[in-house]
Amino acid sequence: MKLLARDRVELGAKILAIVGGLFAIWQYFADASDAKELEKRRQALTYVQAYGATDLSEHRRIMFEFWLRHSDLLQVAKSQGVSESAYRAFFFTALEHDAGGKPMLNALYALSNFYDQLAFCRSSKVCDREIIDQYFCAGARTFGETYGPISGRLAELSGVSDFGRGAKEIAESCEPPSRAS
Repeated sequence: MKLLARDRVELGAKILAIVGGLFAIWQYFADASDAKELEKRRQALTYVQAYGATDLSEHRRIMFEFWLRHSDLLQVAKSQGVSESAYRAFFFTALEHDAGGKPMLNALYALSNFYDQLAFCRSSKVCDREIIDQYFCAGARTFGETYGPISGRLAELSGVSDFGRGAKEIAESCEPPSRAS
């Protein structure tokens, strides 16, 4: 009888050890998964921080001021509609005659490079997709719509054959903007 009870206790202890070991393994992988998700969020938030940092903020300011200086022509183009070739001609003529032309190009290249890095981080799943989408979709879409028609010429000027690819990639993978009815 004592032998039977001892065998049962040993069997129970072994079962508990196995269950405890399985729980520890499960907990390890759960913790590793949580750590991975936390790191993805941290990586995405570094891009959010970089976007608001002085350098990119200054580049966005330069781009805004460029369009502000040419807003009268831009309004005419928007109200009457223009072809892509007319838009390209308008943009590069304005760029050539604008005192801020070179800073504008530098700003465009910097922002395009930022979107390229961001798109890579997103597609390689190093960054949290949800954070990237929430924070950058609208801006990537606007960048793509504004500079997509002239990206070929900007690629020639910069030597970057896929100029604007990152912004386009992000914008295409985001949900389309909702239309208010």
